[in-house]
Amino acid sequence: MDLRLIIKTRRTELDLTLDQLSKKVGVTIATLQRYESGEIDIYNVHLKKIEKLAKALEVSPAFLMGWENPEKHSPRGTRKDDRLIMLWRQLPYEEQIKMLGRIEDKLEECATREGQEGYPKSAQR
Repeated sequence: MDLRLIIKTRRTELDLTLDQLSKKVGVTIATLQRYESGEIDIYNVHLKKIEKLAKALEVSPAFLMGWENPEKHSPRGTRKDDRLIMLWRQLPYEEQIKMLGRIEDKLEECATREGQEGYPKSAQR
């Protein structure tokens, strides 16, 4: 996937307008439109802008440059998945570790309940 598709796809996935993204990156809307149209080639974008663009789009600079496999950054989840990821990223590292423990405990609890009468199949792994 090339830069123009990555920018537009990620901007859309993150529900960002051109205006919002331009402010995060520090470029004009017209410049972003030129990125998305392919009028500005990736190799003509300053490294600092690549870094800001990657941060705003929640991908790595290597991904924007086409050096990293796109599958590392997606598959695209549901809206609920996206919200969960957004909230997760807001947690401090220590809290993420605690939450992982809670999730693992919950999965064990679900596994224990598997097969019990009245336990919904959707909750089973």
